[in-house]
Amino acid sequence: MIQPGIVGKYPSKMLTPQPGTEAKNSRTGATTVPMPPVSLSSSYDEALNQLIPPGRLATSATVNTALDTLPQPGILQSSSRLLSLMRKSHPQECAALLGLTVGVAASSYAITFSLGHLVDALAAGAQGGGISPTIIKWGVTLALASGVHQVCTLLDTFFHTKLEALASRRIEDLVSTAVAHYQVANIESENFRTLVTRVNNNQHSIVEFLKGTFEGISSLTGVVVAAAALAQGHWAISAAVLAATIPGLLAERKYAQEKFKTETEVADAHRRYVWHNWFLTEPKFLKELTLLKQAGYVKDRALSFLDQINHKIIRLDTVQNTRRLIASAGMEISVWGAGTYLVYQTVTNPAHSIGQGVFLLSSLLYFRDQVSHFSSNIGNQLKDLAFVQDALRLSDIGERSHSVNQSVANKRLTLSSGAPRIELRDVSFAYPSGRSIFDSLNLTIEPGSFIGIVGENGSGKTTLMNLIAGIYRPTSGAIFVDGIDMREVDETQWRSIVSLMFQGAYPYESFTVRQSIELGQPAGRDPLGLNEALKLSGADRVVASLPKGLDTVLGSGFNGGQDLSSGQLQTLTAARMFYRNPLILLLDEPGSNLDIKKQLAQAEAVSRFSDNKRTRLLISHSFATISKASRILFVHQGRIIEDGTHEELLALGGAYATSYLEEKKRFGEASQESNTL
Repeated sequence: MIQPGIVGKYPSKMLTPQPGTEAKNSRTGATTVPMPPVSLSSSYDEALNQLIPPGRLATSATVNTALDTLPQPGILQSSSRLLSLMRKSHPQECAALLGLTVGVAASSYAITFSLGHLVDALAAGAQGGGISPTIIKWGVTLALASGVHQVCTLLDTFFHTKLEALASRRIEDLVSTAVAHYQVANIESENFRTLVTRVNNNQHSIVEFLKGTFEGISSLTGVVVAAAALAQGHWAISAAVLAATIPGLLAERKYAQEKFKTETEVADAHRRYVWHNWFLTEPKFLKELTLLKQAGYVKDRALSFLDQINHKIIRLDTVQNTRRLIASAGMEISVWGAGTYLVYQTVTNPAHSIGQGVFLLSSLLYFRDQVSHFSSNIGNQLKDLAFVQDALRLSDIGERSHSVNQSVANKRLTLSSGAPRIELRDVSFAYPSGRSIFDSLNLTIEPGSFIGIVGENGSGKTTLMNLIAGIYRPTSGAIFVDGIDMREVDETQWRSIVSLMFQGAYPYESFTVRQSIELGQPAGRDPLGLNEALKLSGADRVVASLPKGLDTVLGSGFNGGQDLSSGQLQTLTAARMFYRNPLILLLDEPGSNLDIKKQLAQAEAVSRFSDNKRTRLLISHSFATISKASRILFVHQGRIIEDGTHEELLALGGAYATSYLEEKKRFGEASQESNTL
């Protein structure tokens, strides 16, 4: 009987369902647990806690659900979060900027106030026929206020610029750290890529949002100061000008909604445009495109994607600019109407002095400017809010799922005798697209074994490697390591003993050769000696051929950089694997870019490196290499259909034997043809 909290037959850290809420998969018979519904009234923090509860493993499915359903944080919460991020990382700059904000507003009020009194003093002096002490007092006060205002404004601009640069780096760190916390199954999903594309394309919007938050505080302070001045008998003017800002705010709110929708619609076109541009600038692609005379075709495709993006954005901005023009006209009419009223009151009302009129009129114009700035800031905040919400959701869900999983996955392996025993029990796996690879797969890998994996393309060989490495998580079933569910094993420790050599060899361009190898540094364990890793992999010969040896920069696009061949890059990848000093070696076509002689030399090096304490799994289409494995698995459509030694599988006369004889025949014909030539 399947117990609550169990997926298939094995324990899972999924949410424990209420009785009667379990659902059975009609195809696999596995029990799945529904996610709890998120109440629309839940606050952001409550909803996050509900979607990714503490003490329960956050699977890729859980995370995808959270990404799709987590409510967006509001504008005040978003502003508060970003301010908090900056305050924690740069407290002195934030405090200085807020102090200067108050200084700018206070000095502006002092200028207006002292100007009004100076005008009245000058009027009285004109009648008295001399420069009175009152004129000197208010003149000096005005000069001091102007000087303080100028200094505060300059320093305010300086700290705004400095914080903008610091914020840009902080946001970049926030996003890259967040993405690193997600599982590969999430990163490979279309929805996740669209979200990350939106965030990356609009990081400047996030910085602008933060900048606007500081400017909004400054404008709001100015509005309060000016409103206090106008409220001295003319509070209705303040209310009228504030009311005139409402159409503009509504227009900006509408624009924010349409802008977010448009950015979502063009995300795919933007990714395609970036890729096509890369094809046109990356030498390895441009070389072939030039040879094929297709660079123009790719350029036209890139421009067509750019046209799709620009068409939607220009149309949206045209509509918005029309709205802004209408709202601005209404604002100006209200201000000039209020100004005319103040002038009329000053001229016709004996109780109003000229200085008081100047003070009120200056306060009105300052009030208009600050309200306009504040309204503009709110509009910009609304426009950029959606991208800030994206970044915060991306960060919060990634950080929360990572921290929850870290708290759950805290069991450490002993590893006193070398590599652990690995068991796959009823493991099923499907990609986010729905494509199923494995269904109830069972496999035991004994410590120190050497297992070869063969099969046609797309049969699930690489996916199996990714599952064992912990890059992918089973959809159902479980993988056990020395009897412990892998989901409960300390992830850092597990990753430190595993090395997965992928089929492709990718250069870490702009890194030196030394730096690219030292990326294999295992956490909490001693690496192999660098020279030993170079000799084992054969990379010592590659390094010797480079102009600056280990200090040669990878990539000819950099000063003094060097491009390496695919075979040389694969040799460096092998050096990085050996340097990691792993207990489990997962080799996915490690010699695909090497000639047969170097493939055999690499296999011999791996054999010398791997004593009975290290486990090796090798995917290869070369039977000369795979035949040396002590156990061979033939994988077909997600199932292991043959399992045995090279000799046993040949005697069986099945799929392995057929593939082996076909390769032998091909090589025999090739050898015969070579002798004929």
